[in-house]
Amino acid sequence: MDYLSLQIRIPDSFSKESKDKLNKWINTIEQDTVDIYDGVNNTKYYFIIKDVNLATYIEETLDNYIQHKIQYNLIIYNKESKHPSSIRINKKGKKIYTKKQTKILSI
Repeated sequence: MDYLSLQIRIPDSFSKESKDKLNKWINTIEQDTVDIYDGVNNTKYYFIIKDVNLATYIEETLDNYIQHKIQYNLIIYNKESKHPSSIRINKKGKKIYTKKQTKILSI
């Protein structure tokens, strides 16, 4: 089965208006599982999304928030591939693509 795993880390320095806008956008995406963790300095969201065609849309939308120090990890599971591919933003704000990810990283 093809699906996406999305992790988003939002720092507490993120403005309330931007956070509300991002939450509205998140609610428009059809997801199966949602976990929200409020940490000391950030909030983390975890999603399972069945529609892999949304990967580009999700990536482009979240890229608009990189300058606000948001991080994300989008893992694309494809039944034809032994290992998933991923797109993530590291702590320095650099985008990293992995075609065949053999180890799963968490943000």
